[in-house]
Amino acid sequence: MKIKFSNKMMKDYDAYIFLVHEGKKDLNKLEHFLKIKLNKKIQNEFEGKINQNVNMYVQSQGKVYHIILGGLGKKEKDNNIFSEVLRKKTGKCIKMIRDTKANRIMVSLYNVNKQYVKSQIVGALLANYFQINNKGKKAKKKMKQNMISELCFFNPNAKYSSSIKKMIQETVPITNVVNRMRDLINEPANKLNPETYVQYLTKYIRERKLPIEIEVYLEDKLDKMGMHSFTSVGKGSQIKGKSRMVILKYMGKNKPKSQEKYHISEVSHKVIKRDDDVFNNGETEVSKSGGGRSSIKSKKSIKKSRKKIVNQSSKQSSKQSSKQSSKQSSKKISKRSRTKSSSQSAPYVLVGKGITFDTGGISIKTSRKMYEMKSDMAGSAVVLGVILALAHLKAKVNLISILAIAENMPSKTATRPGDVVTSLSGKTVEIVDTDAEGRLVMADCLTYAEKKYKPKALIDIATLTGFQDSLSCGYFSNVMGFNKDLNEKIIESGNISGERIVELPLYPDFDEHLDSSVADLKNVSLGCRSGAITAGKFLSNFVSKKTPWAHLDIAGPAWSSSKEEYTEKEGTGVGIRLLIEFLMNN
Repeated sequence: MKIKFSNKMMKDYDAYIFLVHEGKKDLNKLEHFLKIKLNKKIQNEFEGKINQNVNMYVQSQGKVYHIILGGLGKKEKDNNIFSEVLRKKTGKCIKMIRDTKANRIMVSLYNVNKQYVKSQIVGALLANYFQINNKGKKAKKKMKQNMISELCFFNPNAKYSSSIKKMIQETVPITNVVNRMRDLINEPANKLNPETYVQYLTKYIRERKLPIEIEVYLEDKLDKMGMHSFTSVGKGSQIKGKSRMVILKYMGKNKPKSQEKYHISEVSHKVIKRDDDVFNNGETEVSKSGGGRSSIKSKKSIKKSRKKIVNQSSKQSSKQSSKQSSKQSSKKISKRSRTKSSSQSAPYVLVGKGITFDTGGISIKTSRKMYEMKSDMAGSAVVLGVILALAHLKAKVNLISILAIAENMPSKTATRPGDVVTSLSGKTVEIVDTDAEGRLVMADCLTYAEKKYKPKALIDIATLTGFQDSLSCGYFSNVMGFNKDLNEKIIESGNISGERIVELPLYPDFDEHLDSSVADLKNVSLGCRSGAITAGKFLSNFVSKKTPWAHLDIAGPAWSSSKEEYTEKEGTGVGIRLLIEFLMNN
């Protein structure tokens, strides 16, 4: 789809979208721009109320105009609330057009306010998403015919033409990535598993030559590193290599001149080229115009050995990267200046849960809606989407995204309820419920990220608990953490992006609900029903309080059972725009 901007009302488009407040003033503007006269029936019946939308045809001077009116209601003073109104209304109007043969659409921008302009662009482009990858040939053909091929945004103020074009260029890569991540979340588990997931993302990065380094660790390597909490989840999988930890690095802030366009570090993993690609749904182009059991507790020696393994792994990785950079650059940086530069350019680190299918393992789920568990990797899709978008935008941000990828399946090799594993931190975990698997993969990744990268901020995101879905009804996500400033910034970013997020407490009172009689922790509380909070409390045991850390549970809004104004059924891609807003403005 092509995206354009014009400060002149072009009369050769198939349809025109106008958003109007209550009253006749905005309708008069519409008549002026198109040189038309609305009939009295429309003028009397359409009042511009928030729940009003009109799809109509108007004839004037021998030409028929297809016009969609969206009511904005009374003027809203809160910019964030009104931005969401603009997103929803623009998206709604786009969807009213999709089932017609109108392919070239002109959208009138409300005004030149940056937040409002970007909101309308987001609403329009996300609403034009079709879940097409797994349809048959006939269905694909029909859906492609209904797709909008060109969008032209209109505002008569020529003074702001260049700034609006810049807003379009900044927004389109983000919406493109959100729609591709929707494809990924919606991909069935027989096509997207831990192995193919890595192949898909590697292919995407390589083909677009994005400046992102890739490291892939398979189960055998993860076990050697001491990440047994992580690998316990994928033990029942029949996929070769089972679990995978993928580390993506984008150093956009203090990127050395000698850095390659991309670098693939394949640790115990060979990337296989594939012809099929989940990211094939077309991208938008910006036009140049218990009891007597013995206790298994962690000891200092275990903690020391785990720490040693992490340090050894860090040294090995840094040696590999330093060898490559030394070949490309002849400059020698002193230890003092290198330390100073390192502190200034500390990266943000995102950790995403990537369970490509969650049966619950031995603690198997009920069959009703189990098919939705193909989306249990949505958190990893978010952190992948964020780093891809920032790379496309060439953002001046240092970011590391860690994808904790596994498949939770029941089999004779699967982890059993009651098993005890030792995490990378050295803490032991009693797995009382194998369906509380997300926190197990995330815990080791948090430990790894904190110790290796010493991040500016560490944020994990996951479809972690059913409780969050019940709590939110899909209307908001939740944030937890001990750093008040970080939580507030994330909440504000959610308000600006329209991806609302609400803070939940991590009171010390919840600690007792994770006490185990045989290990340091158990992975789920059997008594406390605040599952989202106890899950966050569990993860807090694997991050020190000196590190700014936040846990985001997106279980509710990550999946939609119905079509909304600018989302479709199934995967929504929620969290990507929120985190980009946070990273770009903090």
